[in-house]
Amino acid sequence: MVNVDSPRQGRRMLNEDGLVDVALGIGLLSGALYEGLDPASRVGLSVLPALVPMLIVLVMGAMRRGLVHPRIGKERLPAIGAVPGLSVILTVLFFTGLMAFLVFERSGRGATPEGLMWLLRGLLLAAASVLVAVGLRTGLARFYVHAGVIALSVLGAGLLFGTARAAAIVMVGLPGAVLFITGIVVFVRFLRRYPLLT
Repeated sequence: MVNVDSPRQGRRMLNEDGLVDVALGIGLLSGALYEGLDPASRVGLSVLPALVPMLIVLVMGAMRRGLVHPRIGKERLPAIGAVPGLSVILTVLFFTGLMAFLVFERSGRGATPEGLMWLLRGLLLAAASVLVAVGLRTGLARFYVHAGVIALSVLGAGLLFGTARAAAIVMVGLPGAVLFITGIVVFVRFLRRYPLLT
């Protein structure tokens, strides 16, 4: 059993496995892939943005129960995430963004209107703020890096890419790739650092 001497150490341990990074990365990469589809075909697949996050949550939860808890124990870890109310904040952000996205998607016939771009920018910057809060609560510097990558992608995509579609793909896909790769590296290191408890 890993000793957890303080709430902050428990929050740090809870996020040390990198699975939060992997989950967010897969979600963002899925969004970039969806945005890259032909606009006409996206209208018929608009249910996917709702199904993919639910699938990610189920898979990552199973991985945490099957691979993480047997290595560090669960008894003294925080029951919920690194920031009080984080689950509520993320859920509200997700469903607000999803509903607005689906309205834009249906009304625009799969196009990427300017209103959707502003919504996307706002949601990404809100996610960056949440990651900064996670970094403050856990002391894990990688969350600051993630927040910086998201902020830079939001600011840079509009300047570097002329079309809204290309900007949206880069704005979502670049942070997604960074989060996913970082999360995999952190997860592999975690598995090596903590052998299974006997």
